Amino acid sequence: MKPLNVQDRQRAFQRFLIFFILTIAVIITAVFFGIKIPYAENEKLQQQLAIVDKENHFRNDFSQAMSEAQSLLDTVNMDPQKSGLLDGRITQKIQEMDAMLAKNDVTSKGLYSQVIKSLNSMQSDKRGLRAAGNKDSVVAMYNMQILELKNSLAKWQESYNQLQTQNLILRQK
Repeated sequence: MKPLNVQDRQRAFQRFLIFFILTIAVIITAVFFGIKIPYAENEKLQQQLAIVDKENHFRNDFSQAMSEAQSLLDTVNMDPQKSGLLDGRITQKIQEMDAMLAKNDVTSKGLYSQVIKSLNSMQSDKRGLRAAGNKDSVVAMYNMQILELKNSLAKWQESYNQLQTQNLILRQK
């Protein structure tokens, strides 16, 4: 006893099998891409995180060197005897910062180079202030000498006038 609709059953089973395989393939593909894409994104994010960590480390080192240079700049004019030594240390710090910038490839090099330029200009301004401060003391010393010489001149003129009057008195006699 065979059923009369064997062909219909086989077609229905074949259609079921095809749709089942297609459905399983779609599900497996979705799961595969659902797993593969996050791993690829994770790798990209880890690379970006490494770049950000590298820039943060550079920023911290640069900031520390900048703070040291700034504190040296703040104290350079306090003791005139040590100003040459401190000026050399400031130049060394600025050169270290410039070398750090040249060695690393950070995204905002322009900002860091502007900081270095401003530190250099601050250092030259401090030198100018020291030179101007020395000029003021020299001018004050010369002004004191001028006053002393004027006083001495007035005394000599007074003695000269006294001698002239004495000379006139002696000539009249």
